[in-house]
Amino acid sequence: MFKQKFITILMLGAFALFTNNTSFANDYRIDNASIDALFTESLEMTDFNFASAFSGSSAVLSEPNPWAAFALCWVVGWCGVHRHYLGTKDSMWAIYFFTCGGIFGIITFVDWIMLLVGAINEDISAYVGNESFIMWL
Repeated sequence: MFKQKFITILMLGAFALFTNNTSFANDYRIDNASIDALFTESLEMTDFNFASAFSGSSAVLSEPNPWAAFALCWVVGWCGVHRHYLGTKDSMWAIYFFTCGGIFGIITFVDWIMLLVGAINEDISAYVGNESFIMWL
């Protein structure tokens, strides 16, 4: 059975290899007039200052999104990324990492539940800037 499937796959691969349409470089040509028209109609962007463009704008979040914090906790909560998103001390990732995701995942699981409840109620202000290892206490 395996031999038949293998031979079938080989035959299909050979068929695909030998029946493909090949293109050659001499089939293409460059239309200089349309390229010149694109350059004349294009806009020139020079000296764009990103710092001045984003300072004082709404691009910087003043309050973390509860659903983003919940999603971070769900996906990479074992390494404490959600805590950095909420604003905690820089060493929190090491504490989560070396305790196997916060005491073998217990802390991360409770963080996940608390962030889910906070996201539903749209209030995670108690967890923002919290620097203790157990954020809900």
